Amino acid sequence: MKRLSVLFVLLLLPVVAISQQVTFSVKAPDVGMTRSAVDTMALVALISVNAEGTDQVLDMEQGERKVFTETVLETEGNVVTRKRITVTEAVARSMQPMQPVTVKSAPVTGKTYIIERRDDSVAVTSEDGADVTKEERTYMMKEFGGKSEAQFNRILEGRTMRVGEELELKDEMLKEFGAGMTDGGLSVRGAKLRLQRLGERDGVKTAVFDVDITFGGAQGIMEMEIALNGTAEVGVENLWPFELVMNGTLAGAGSHAGASLTADGEMQMARIATYK
Repeated sequence: MKRLSVLFVLLLLPVVAISQQVTFSVKAPDVGMTRSAVDTMALVALISVNAEGTDQVLDMEQGERKVFTETVLETEGNVVTRKRITVTEAVARSMQPMQPVTVKSAPVTGKTYIIERRDDSVAVTSEDGADVTKEERTYMMKEFGGKSEAQFNRILEGRTMRVGEELELKDEMLKEFGAGMTDGGLSVRGAKLRLQRLGERDGVKTAVFDVDITFGGAQGIMEMEIALNGTAEVGVENLWPFELVMNGTLAGAGSHAGASLTADGEMQMARIATYK
């Protein structure tokens, strides 16, 4: 009996190994599908200033929160060509050194827009026919232009991976992955994905990755470096983004008017989505 049990386990091993291997593909969502999402970012830092031998420490904070729903109206192949987006909340909070806290709500808050791809261009219109200001269009293009949605597509489409396998991103893959996570003078300098496990979310088979990514570059008068790590969950058969939760640190150095500056802080970001 014991020998039979061992034989059964040995026969089962190849099946288990296969079940821990996946091939990723891209599939456009069905027309009518709605994605509800919350996108947040928080950064807290201490700025140390040394001027003429005197040290001073200043606080800095930045935060953003975006809540929206997105409904697919038209698709072509694997591409969503027309979608409706309702922005429930879009708020930015900032406290610069020696300045009061400011809270600004984006002009798109509480409004619904239609984003449509027309050949090589993208059109942004208001669902109720109201004029769309330049500020509104700029915001909608930046936040919903497709970079973050397609973040995993080009690096994972057609790729086969096993649980535990690590993928180090380089060159164009690295650039594509980081494009949806930063703007301004920062650029992605390194990124690794490790397939942690397989799961299921909203009836979709998913893959959960450990993610490590670093950014660097000029931010105003300082040279900054940000190192983040966390987890990401995407659909295996469609690469829809379900969750990206990252935590990390930032460090910076620079000078201004003869004073030396250094920065140390922490950063958190999260993107959570559900589909129906």
